[in-house]
Amino acid sequence: RLFAAEASHQLRSPLAGILAQAEVALRRERDGDGYRAALTAIRERSSQLTRVIEMLLLLARGEAECSQLSRAPVNLILWLRQYSLAWEGHPRQADLCCEAPAGEAWAMTHQILLSQVVDTLVDNAFKHGAPGTEVTVSLKVMEGEARLDVVDQGPGIERDELPRLFSPFYRTRRSREEGKPGLGLGLSVARRLAGILGARLEVFSEVGNGARFCLALPLLDTSTVC
Repeated sequence: RLFAAEASHQLRSPLAGILAQAEVALRRERDGDGYRAALTAIRERSSQLTRVIEMLLLLARGEAECSQLSRAPVNLILWLRQYSLAWEGHPRQADLCCEAPAGEAWAMTHQILLSQVVDTLVDNAFKHGAPGTEVTVSLKVMEGEARLDVVDQGPGIERDELPRLFSPFYRTRRSREEGKPGLGLGLSVARRLAGILGARLEVFSEVGNGARFCLALPLLDTSTVC
């Protein structure tokens, strides 16, 4: 019931904004600039609504449907080097540091979904770390796992909030008080995608010391990789 209530709220808010903008625009004749302003606002609200619907659909997908996604062997070290190039041109490209060791680290995964998970973690790190502060994506190989860490220099997360961080629609007290943008769905979707990939997504944080999100994927036996 709580999920349904939160989802309804997230859908109603942009819909109400779209209807309000349309009604104002139709109330009287306007010049071209007036209509463009109204259509721009409607487009922004529609984009927000689309993001909410896409995330809700992903959360609602059955496990059987998700498990049908095909996975393939991926060298995560090479993947991370290529991933860093995808941020070229981003306003905070200079703040992103990707670190990968030498050699190879193979995992059975889905590259698009993997990129989506890491994108969500990096976006979250940028949101909570001020421009000019570094966000690090590093790959470590240990104990039969490849661990992708996304580390920010933000304010950190209260200990009592950590267990709820991956719950749908949950936003930290600091985010709500500071009015940071967000739906509270990104991390929930990221953990679900991690589960689909057979990976584990965890968070470690202390107030004042930023946050570290760790995505751990089982390594493949290199003798089985062609």
